[in-house]
Amino acid sequence: MVNRFEDGTGLVNRFVDGTGLVNRFEDGTGLVNRFVDGTGLVNRFEDGTGLVNRFEDGTGLVNRFEDGTGLVNRFEDGTGLVNRFEDGSGLVNRFEDGTGLVNRFEDGTGSKMEPDWGTGSKMEPVW
Repeated sequence: MVNRFEDGTGLVNRFVDGTGLVNRFEDGTGLVNRFVDGTGLVNRFEDGTGLVNRFEDGTGLVNRFEDGTGLVNRFEDGTGLVNRFEDGSGLVNRFEDGTGLVNRFEDGTGSKMEPDWGTGSKMEPVW
């Protein structure tokens, strides 16, 4: 993941209580945006939902295909993931053991950057 903490977790931000979300609000939640009703999604529509895009049927995904689905990429078999490997799987990265996470730690979990302990802000390579 993006950051790694002394307890082996790795989230974008870390707070004093050990949680780590993109934003934190006065009630302890942390989502990208916050609305008057306490919810927080990327976009908000007139019916109170909030997804990245909205289509004529009320759904909202990143892309939409002719069959009504919407994923980041689409392959010849109808699936759609960020990358596709020779075994048909599709994750952001692939490692020698067949797993695929954004980064990988020396213990097999996922990040190659380590932050300032407890803050999650300063990242340095561990290679």
